[in-house]
Amino acid sequence: MGLRGVKLSDNVPGALKEVVTGALIVTFITLGFSASVWAAACAPKKLTPAEVSKEVRKLQTTLMVAALSCGHRDNYNKFVTKFMSALQHHGHVIRSDFHRRYGAGGKKKLNKYVTALANEASQRSNADFDAFCVDAGQLYKSLIVKKPKELGPFAAKSVVVEFGGTFNPQGGTCGKPKPLFPDVRKNILKGSK
Repeated sequence: MGLRGVKLSDNVPGALKEVVTGALIVTFITLGFSASVWAAACAPKKLTPAEVSKEVRKLQTTLMVAALSCGHRDNYNKFVTKFMSALQHHGHVIRSDFHRRYGAGGKKKLNKYVTALANEASQRSNADFDAFCVDAGQLYKSLIVKKPKELGPFAAKSVVVEFGGTFNPQGGTCGKPKPLFPDVRKNILKGSK
């Protein structure tokens, strides 16, 4: 008898080979399963059209604050001119979503939401002015090479990190950064219709 009651044959190297092969198979299956679970957990969720439109608005607001704070007015004007049709489309989607969700109060909620986005972008600018302006410039450079139909998909990717972060040209990571400031938009969007 061998280890743990397993009988080893006279050909010990062959038996050892089988044990090692079995252990490797179990290891690779476990690693493969773990990797697929990890990949699924890190895969970006599919956003609704309204969520994409909110991300577009967040991106637009960041560029607008950069235009005013960092002197990037020319960049913002070129952005708005190039993406006018896409911005109008996403504006319509977000207005419709707020009207559907909040009824007659939708316009007021949307105005509060847009104001909160601008305040958040301004807070990011105030927290680290130089980094905010550099990041906004990189964001603009990444955007200006896109076609108008690519604005929504670009904004929906995790290149513009949640409120606590700034532009990440390499894309997001699975883990989200810790926010620098509370997300005031959550309070605005709470409540019934």
